[in-house]
Amino acid sequence: MLKKILAAFAFCLLVHPAYAQLSLNPDQEKKVKATLIAENDGVKAGDIFWVAMRQEITPGWHTYWKNPGDTGLATSISWDLPQGFTAGELQFPTPHRQPTGELVNFGYTDSVMLLSQITAPGDLKTGETLHIKAKGSWLVCADICIPETEEFDLALKVANKPVTGPWASAFIAARAKLPMTNSSRQAARVTAEEIEITLDPLPLNADELPEEALFFPDDGLLIQHNAVQKLALNGRALTLTIPRNKSRTTPVTEVSGDLMLRNAMGEKSFRFTAKVEIPPVLAPAQTTVIPPVSQKLDDHTPEWHQRMQDGLKKKSEYPPQTKDGFFSAIFAAFLGGILLNLMPCVFPVLSLKALGLVKKAHDEKRRAVIMGGVAYLAGVLATFTLLGAVLITLKNAGAQIGWGVQLQSPAFVAAIALVLFAIAYSLSGAVTFGTRLMGVGNALTQKSSLAGSFFTGALAVVVATPCTAPFMGGAIFYALTQRPGVTLAVLWVLGFGLALPYLLLTIFPEILLKYLPRPGVWMEHFKEFLAFPMLAAAIWLTWVLAQQSGATGVLYVLLSMLSLGFGAWLWGTTQNRPVSWWQYSKIILALVAMVAAVALVIAQPKNVPQQNTSVETGAVFEAYTPEKLAQYRAEKRPVFVNMTAAWCITCLANEKAALETRGVETFFHDNKIAFLKGDWTNYDDRITSYLKEFGRSGVPIYVFYPADQSNKPVILPQILTPDVVINAIKPLIGETNE
Repeated sequence: MLKKILAAFAFCLLVHPAYAQLSLNPDQEKKVKATLIAENDGVKAGDIFWVAMRQEITPGWHTYWKNPGDTGLATSISWDLPQGFTAGELQFPTPHRQPTGELVNFGYTDSVMLLSQITAPGDLKTGETLHIKAKGSWLVCADICIPETEEFDLALKVANKPVTGPWASAFIAARAKLPMTNSSRQAARVTAEEIEITLDPLPLNADELPEEALFFPDDGLLIQHNAVQKLALNGRALTLTIPRNKSRTTPVTEVSGDLMLRNAMGEKSFRFTAKVEIPPVLAPAQTTVIPPVSQKLDDHTPEWHQRMQDGLKKKSEYPPQTKDGFFSAIFAAFLGGILLNLMPCVFPVLSLKALGLVKKAHDEKRRAVIMGGVAYLAGVLATFTLLGAVLITLKNAGAQIGWGVQLQSPAFVAAIALVLFAIAYSLSGAVTFGTRLMGVGNALTQKSSLAGSFFTGALAVVVATPCTAPFMGGAIFYALTQRPGVTLAVLWVLGFGLALPYLLLTIFPEILLKYLPRPGVWMEHFKEFLAFPMLAAAIWLTWVLAQQSGATGVLYVLLSMLSLGFGAWLWGTTQNRPVSWWQYSKIILALVAMVAAVALVIAQPKNVPQQNTSVETGAVFEAYTPEKLAQYRAEKRPVFVNMTAAWCITCLANEKAALETRGVETFFHDNKIAFLKGDWTNYDDRITSYLKEFGRSGVPIYVFYPADQSNKPVILPQILTPDVVINAIKPLIGETNE
């Protein structure tokens, strides 16, 4: 349902800028007059009776079928029935095509009756009045689209026998428009390019042959809705061939929908349902990956990638595991973990630990220094274990998951922003608090504790999640599609790679001592300087929060920072002071302020819908939808897809360094390359599905689709420059756009 809503709203925003104003105007005259009617005026105890939502649609406007087509939103109804009553599914008559430019939708004009059967309980009392209540929702479109709703209250009397009502003949006509069942042999054949359905024999009279046939599939990602459907007759057998929807990422196992047959005598429609005996191997699984200059390791073997995309499942719910795939993922995770230390999220934390190591190497025994490194490693591994357990639990519960999924929670983002603010506040020297908990800052002035190193390792993992280093993408995807033991193993190796540089420095501290001066005042100044990268990270996360929960969320996190800072300052004023009622009062007030800071984080508003939560860039882009991608592919236009998120540092860096540059923008414009951006700042299952199609569990990912569909999609490196983008795409442009 969410996919259809977003697709419909995106379409309406594109076709007319006045959409938002009209849809939010409560005084706007409705384009659909809807009523709830019943076939009979009386209800008998234990009876099954028909009701319908009748829509009278303004001329020139249309509503939508259960599969709305390229855009739109299916009409729905929610019931509020008396106790003991049950309602069947909404039954839709076969729709008609509603073309809008290059798009084709399925829906209704003029008027339509959407039927449902209600079952009454057997203990009704004759003479009582029943109220059948419901709320209908639909999208009505012409040049603009308007979402409308209506609440219904249908009163019916309980009688000894059904009493025919004034709408009885209308119900007979409406049921005649529902697709009929048939006993003919139904078969479906699926290739990489087409869907072919067969009906043998035709469920028509011997003298009736269809002049046209149209198939309306239940699945919105099955066929190209605007394509010509080729009808072939072989005696009394009918075959209909339809081009496939190329944006589909899962095998087709069943074909179902309404089949309309039309001739000079009129129209008849039939339900069609057929299993596909052998689901095809999907083309999207075969992709070309262009590695960066320094990358010589593919994320995983092509054979493993092929099996993952085919979705083959034998005796287990998990895809097959090979030694090559496992060791490739392990090696990629190890390299990705090492490279995470160079990411702007992690580097300040590592700098603090390295700076503290200079003092420890001079003041402490070698064994104590090494144990600090081991504690840091333990903190990293423990946090990755916790993160892995959460992801495994979510996956087993049926959720679609990915790397950085916790950053799609406004409360989590606010909490990390508050932690980074606290660290910056402490490092700046304004006040000292929480250092023993954080393990940061304390290590610069005193002998560090193992607990401090442990929690610093945990903090490094937390701040690393917004980043995706090279090599990580395929490794994380592999981990999240395997058994829990394999998932944890890959995450542990990723954590070991993250902790290894600092661990090596604790074992060989002379590497640092050789290039840095002895401990002195410079360390305190450098410690205070490192408060600013931490503060910058807190500001950035506050900006991310603005994309997720709007101005209210930003206000909450700023108030929490104010409350925490005030509480910490107040607490500091009580240190080394004589005990008195005034000191106790300040301690209580400080604790209240800190509790208020935490409460404000927990109370973060939920994700709010955004028309475009993507980072604003100079590049001209459209919001990604599977339908939009399919449209451009059908037009044989080259497409560049950027999957990003506001909390992804790597994504933002690539946009600033490459995708926003004038050279790339001009290149895209001159070659008529459509630029689609998918924003994963808030959870979007369409983007999660897209990532899985290419063996990824996190952003960024950059994919170029050549205009010539015989060429495979190309995955660009995770680190971009203008030359990398242009040089990867230019050979694939061809002459189609010249």
